[in-house]
Amino acid sequence: MLAKVTTAASITRAVLVVHDYAVTIGQDFLAGTPKAPFIRRVSFS
Repeated sequence: MLAKVTTAASITRAVLVVHDYAVTIGQDFLAGTPKAPFIRRVSFS
C-alpha cells in the first residue's frame, strides 16, 4: 500500500515539474514571437 502511495506521489511531482517547465518554455516562446497574440487567442479559445 505504501509503495503505491509513494509511486503516485512521485508521478504527481514529476508531472507538476514537467508542467511548470512547459509553461515557462511556452511563456518564453510567446514573449519572443511576433505572432504571440494570435497564438494566445488560439490556445485559449
